[in-house]
Amino acid sequence: ANLPMVTQNKTITGIAYNPSKPSEIWATVSDYSVIFSRDIKDNNKPPAKGSYLIYSPDAGKSWKTIAESGKNGIPEFATLQQVIYAPASSGGTNAEIYIGGYGGVWNASIGANNVLSAFKSVKWEGVEPGGNFNMWNTNLEYDPVDDVIIASIMAQGAWLLERSNKVLAPAQSMEPG
Repeated sequence: ANLPMVTQNKTITGIAYNPSKPSEIWATVSDYSVIFSRDIKDNNKPPAKGSYLIYSPDAGKSWKTIAESGKNGIPEFATLQQVIYAPASSGGTNAEIYIGGYGGVWNASIGANNVLSAFKSVKWEGVEPGGNFNMWNTNLEYDPVDDVIIASIMAQGAWLLERSNKVLAPAQSMEPG
C-alpha cells in the first residue's frame, strides 16, 4: 500500500482520520505493539528502536513519514502506540494530532497543507509543572461533544484535557441499586 520504508518489519499501532475529510489518515508505527519484549530486559536498550507517525492524504494510496521519535519534539525513546485527530473547535483551538505511548502524550497543531507544528508534551492539570507522565499511555480518545481528550495512563488512572473554554456539564451521580 505504498507505505514508507521506515514501516518495514514494524507494526501499525494506531490509526486516526479526519471525520470532515475521511481520506486524510494518520497512523503510528513502532517496533512493538506492546512495551514488553526480550530486548526490554537489557536496560541499555530503549523500549523501541524507532516510532513514526505516517500520513496519507488520499485514503492510503500514498503515505509519507511526518514525525518520528527523537525528532520534532518527540522524545528519542518514545514508543508511539496511539494517535487521534481532534478537529478545530469553535473556541478557537486549531485542529490537532495527539500521539501517545510509552513516555507520555504529545500534541501538534495542524497548519496549512496539513503541516504539523513541533510536538509538545501535553500539560495535564494536576501534574507537576512541565510534567508529562513518563508511563505507558494505554488509551487515547477524543470526545467531540465536550471537546476533551481522554487518556488512560498505566498506574495513573484516566485524565482529561480540555481543548476549549467550553463549560462542561457536571458528572451525574449514580445511585446504587
